[in-house]
Amino acid sequence: MGKIEINAKYTLLQRVLWGISGNEIWLIKQCPTTYKYYSRQGLLFVTTFLFAAFCGGFAGHDFGGTWKITILFGLIWGLLVYSIDQMMVLTIDKVHVDKLSTAKKILIYFFPRIFLGILLALFMSSPLDHFLFKDQIEYQMQIDADSTWMKYERELKKTMDIEGTQNELKSYQSKKDSLSIAKGKNPNTVTFQEAQSNYERELPNLLTLEAKKNDKNSEKKIADSKVPIDSLGQQIISSDEYRVYLSKRTEYDRAVTDYNNKHKEVEEYKSIIKAEKEKYQKDLENRIAKQDTLVDKSIKKIESDKETVAVKTDEKQKFVKGLNGFDTKFMTLLTHPNFGVQFLRWFIFLVFLMIEILPTWMKLMGKPTEYDIKLDKIKNERIAELEKAIDEERQEAEDERKKAEIKRQSEIALVIEQEKQRYDIELENHRKILENIAEKQYNIAQMILSKWEEENKKQFSS
Repeated sequence: MGKIEINAKYTLLQRVLWGISGNEIWLIKQCPTTYKYYSRQGLLFVTTFLFAAFCGGFAGHDFGGTWKITILFGLIWGLLVYSIDQMMVLTIDKVHVDKLSTAKKILIYFFPRIFLGILLALFMSSPLDHFLFKDQIEYQMQIDADSTWMKYERELKKTMDIEGTQNELKSYQSKKDSLSIAKGKNPNTVTFQEAQSNYERELPNLLTLEAKKNDKNSEKKIADSKVPIDSLGQQIISSDEYRVYLSKRTEYDRAVTDYNNKHKEVEEYKSIIKAEKEKYQKDLENRIAKQDTLVDKSIKKIESDKETVAVKTDEKQKFVKGLNGFDTKFMTLLTHPNFGVQFLRWFIFLVFLMIEILPTWMKLMGKPTEYDIKLDKIKNERIAELEKAIDEERQEAEDERKKAEIKRQSEIALVIEQEKQRYDIELENHRKILENIAEKQYNIAQMILSKWEEENKKQFSS
């Protein structure tokens, strides 16, 4: 079979797309069968970059609002997503992966990358969602904000127990009203009831005794008018009429005494009734004053608590309404109750997810290209060369180590020999010094003996 002729021409645009795909341009030039494949891969990366930059621009607009921040944030986000996508694809060795089963491909390579793809798709689609569903998000945020601060107000009122204080106020007012009504009634004490009963019982008796006293007084006066008078105008005390008069006067005096005793008894009952009423009224007034104090205290507490609740609720309302950042919009849209909004949002997310995982899926499931095979071969050759170079370097290092060890051993032996010679010299010098010292000591001893001998001879001769 003859050699197959392949058109190896490429355009500048293709070369640019190869560079964008992150592959080795110099090697792709040698693989004409892969020109279009890696051009499409680069174009897919360009598309991903544009989508990410477009969505990042919306996020930048939310954060900053100016065109400079919008463009800068869009570029940064687009480049970040592009870099991650490129690394997700380039870290797959197609020659090695092609030897694995589909299940292992998905388990080992696809699942970790799809997790990252989900994160990228989520953060790519969110800014676009915030722009497309702006009205729905703002409306739901208003509802959530109102619900939040009203719930906070209810919980604050419950915490401060304003309702309990209001119930206490009603109880105090009710007791005060009951005490005010009781002021118009009589005391319910045993002493008052006994005094009232005795007063009511003895008052008719007093009236009877008063009537009897008046009757006896009339009888006395009549009897007094019937007593005869002598020539001097004096009553005749020996007459029967005078004796009748004396009897009537005694009866009158007895009636007066009975009336006065009964009147005194009734007045005592009246005093007890009056004292009990005054005591009762004073006690009621004290209790009413106490209830007034409790009522005023409760009213002041309710007013203070309501003012505190109003201030804190107003602060909470302003704070909640000020929460309009990216995270708040994200959570509001994530929990939006409208089915249509959720369907469209997830549809956009799935579109971005497909764009994110498509390059990885194509690289993972496609057969190795001419470029992959050559690149794998070059990698293996380079690895072999590097391993050989490493082995040579290791061998050279080992030889150097051995030479250094021999040199070190020689130096050690030389040092030991030098030390031995120095020791022998020092030992010889030490021996000579000892011999000189011994000779000196011997000479000194001879001189001492000679001197002693001469002195002894002189003594004996004298």
